[in-house]
Amino acid sequence: MYGQIHCVIRDLVLSLFGNDKFQEVLEACPLNEDEHFMVFKQYPDSLTFALIDAVSERTKLHRDDVLKAFGKFFLTYCMKHGYDKMLRTMGADLVAFIQNLDSLHSLLSLSYKGIVAPSFSCFEDADGMLELHYYSSRPGFYPVCIGLMEAVGKELFNQHATVTVLSYGEEEIGNGRIMYHTVMKVKVTDLHVPFSRKRSSWALSATEQKGSQRPTLCPRNPGTESAIRAEDMSKACPYHILFDQNMCIKECGDNIRTLARCEVTPCTSFHDVATIVQPVMHQTLANIMKFINSVYVIAIHPNKDSREPFVIKGQMIWLPYSGTLMFIGSPRIHTLEDLKEMKLFMGDIPLYFGTRELLLLNQQRFAEIEIARTLDETTIELKKMSKALEEEKKKTETLLHEMLPSKIARQLTSGKMVKGERYKSCTVLFSDVVGFTDIASNCSAEEIINMLNDMYYRFDSYIECHGVYKVETIGDAYMAATGLPEIQVDHAARMADFAMDLIEESNYVISPATGKPIVIRVGMHSGEVVAGVIGTKKPRYDIYGDTVNTASRMESNSLPGCINVSQVTFSLLYPLGYTFKARGEIIIKGKGGMEAFFLTGYFHHLLTLPGNELRDLEDLVHPDPTTSVYDRDSSHCHSVTPVRKISFVDSQGPVQSKRVSIVNGLRSLGSKIFRRASKRNSVDFVPHPAKKSGSVTQSSPEHCGGDRKRSGMPPISSAVSSTKHKPIPDDSGQNSKAASVHKETRHSDEVTHPYRHSSSEVSHPHKNAPRKRTCFVCIVM
Repeated sequence: MYGQIHCVIRDLVLSLFGNDKFQEVLEACPLNEDEHFMVFKQYPDSLTFALIDAVSERTKLHRDDVLKAFGKFFLTYCMKHGYDKMLRTMGADLVAFIQNLDSLHSLLSLSYKGIVAPSFSCFEDADGMLELHYYSSRPGFYPVCIGLMEAVGKELFNQHATVTVLSYGEEEIGNGRIMYHTVMKVKVTDLHVPFSRKRSSWALSATEQKGSQRPTLCPRNPGTESAIRAEDMSKACPYHILFDQNMCIKECGDNIRTLARCEVTPCTSFHDVATIVQPVMHQTLANIMKFINSVYVIAIHPNKDSREPFVIKGQMIWLPYSGTLMFIGSPRIHTLEDLKEMKLFMGDIPLYFGTRELLLLNQQRFAEIEIARTLDETTIELKKMSKALEEEKKKTETLLHEMLPSKIARQLTSGKMVKGERYKSCTVLFSDVVGFTDIASNCSAEEIINMLNDMYYRFDSYIECHGVYKVETIGDAYMAATGLPEIQVDHAARMADFAMDLIEESNYVISPATGKPIVIRVGMHSGEVVAGVIGTKKPRYDIYGDTVNTASRMESNSLPGCINVSQVTFSLLYPLGYTFKARGEIIIKGKGGMEAFFLTGYFHHLLTLPGNELRDLEDLVHPDPTTSVYDRDSSHCHSVTPVRKISFVDSQGPVQSKRVSIVNGLRSLGSKIFRRASKRNSVDFVPHPAKKSGSVTQSSPEHCGGDRKRSGMPPISSAVSSTKHKPIPDDSGQNSKAASVHKETRHSDEVTHPYRHSSSEVSHPHKNAPRKRTCFVCIVM
């Protein structure tokens, strides 16, 4: 079927059920809205059947009800698209309308090449009811005819048509072709039609009710002979054939005699001269009468002077007085090219035939159809291009949001100018890989790229969690900032949490040169920066200022596995419960001496290296360094695998989740730690109030990121105002230097790591708080 049928079904669903239901229908069938709804394109009947079945399934209507609704809506669709005048002039009543439907389909075949249309024939019975015969090559389509008849009676003739199906079955019509024949009774009521609207005498059908007397201007006496002689008829109608019920030719036109391959005599069979091409059927009188209203196409058998059959298009007329059938027509010519192929000229076509005008009109019509077809195809291509453009636009916007902050990206996509801004208080972080030059010189490019991808993938997974903006990466260097472009009051705390996560995640990135975890160093500084978008072809949101330079110096003067922070950042973090080790004054290039500190943790979140995590776990619940797990049971220290997490749940809210290493026998060891801690320190292990007893709390993104309210910490503004920008002396009264870093040797592996309990550790103001903190440690296996 043509795509216009699909368009009618689409409009039917849209008008009755809306666009959402139509989208459901498309999901339930193999049709695509862009490809299968082109008006002048033919599609397999299977697609149309699938569309109808999908409509039936999604609308919960029976298939016959859908087809009937389609028949009614089809008339409305045609009248809205410029066919209303033609439909209203097809006949004066329902009978004439039905009898002319086949001729309408024949006319449409000029525009819709290869159309397979149904056939209609109508008779009046003795009760005044109509007997409608519907022939279709498609099974089960008769409900369309029912809906169409009801709509035609109501819309065109102000009549109520009641259609009843009498029979339905298959009929073989020749050449193995099957037609589905449906016989229906049509009862017309409420008939209030003026005289001028009664049945016209020029209806194409020759099947009239016997005995009916119609008034004529020149009444004929049945006893008189016709004034037209056979010779005159042959000249006036050169393309006619008159044959009897035995299919024997009685008369024929002059051109038929010329084209026939044999001499035509009164005993010549119709089959010896011509073959009925359309409709496809057994060439018998009974079948011809069934399709009496159809347009007939016959092919004259070629003679010795021609190779191709001569095709004539016309109609069959039943002559009841003589009991014969007459075929009258004209050469089937649609274009001027057809005229040349048939070796004909305009003079060979009688003047009264409309073929002359049709040839000229068709030239223009075919051009219009070709333009319409091209327009449809162009429209489909434009839709595809528009959809592809929209997808590319989304990809571009997504990429832009990944390259730039969301606020800045939205301004750029909306066409607004992004102005540079000055931010009074932000925190900037730098990190790099220790010994990256040696790694790069000893490994292949693929190994280096894979290592960096693994590291940056892990680092980036914490970006959204902590509300950090990733500025850029250059080689192994990683730069990030908080407090911009959206102002964040807790920017320092967010960056501190992010930095600790970077240190811990780096333990899981393996160096391709040594096969061991890489070690990074981190530097942080807080202060004023200027930020803005730089570049047009490749825009980048960058930050500038002395704060950026100082943060870079903090990173370059840091130690492996350490987070080096300036005094400004320290003053913002220390009141919030973060723990530090004072380094004292260090020499910064271009700035001289500056106080610096190592960030060691936040309450229960203490930074460790993989080899020391078990010791930190025991130190958390039992701070006595003389009773180490390693000292008690060294058999548990030979295998370290960083594959688990331990979540600490405080009685006042979840505290930071922390990665630790799981060794052989950790379950039994954990129970020993709990019992030991309970006896020595009287620590109450209670579940979180929001959880049931015994529940396990796993770390999640919502547990990481600078939310101070859940941990019961004081507001940042008050904490910062109560802190002076001075270095915090250690217990010996001297500031620790960067060169004097505490070293620990654990199982023959020398690890430079300042995060051990020593006299230089800076205690936070909440460490000796009088209130008792209850903690529940959940070991996630």
